[in-house]
Amino acid sequence: METKTTTREDGLAVHTFPLVRPRTVAGVRYTSLSMVEPHVNARMQVPAEAEAVGLKEVETAMVAILCNVPVELVKILSMADYQKVQATLSNFPYPEAETSEETSSASPV
Repeated sequence: METKTTTREDGLAVHTFPLVRPRTVAGVRYTSLSMVEPHVNARMQVPAEAEAVGLKEVETAMVAILCNVPVELVKILSMADYQKVQATLSNFPYPEAETSEETSSASPV
């Protein structure tokens, strides 16, 4: 499987990449992850329990939400795969076909 970035119907970009070390959680084998671009609604879905523990738990919960996978999977990813996840979070790739011609309804103050 190759790495690719596409756009969902709702306009959010999705970056899919293979795992170096596939993992199995609850009988499901994961060979790749598809991460939707980080967005405010996903951040708002992070459980209060994760917030109470600290930044590492918040990041783990965010990754699980953005990839639509169990938190348990994120916690057992190899370091090579987790580094890919972190790189994707910090510098999310967008499809090449996207342009910056979008308009905004916000007005400057």
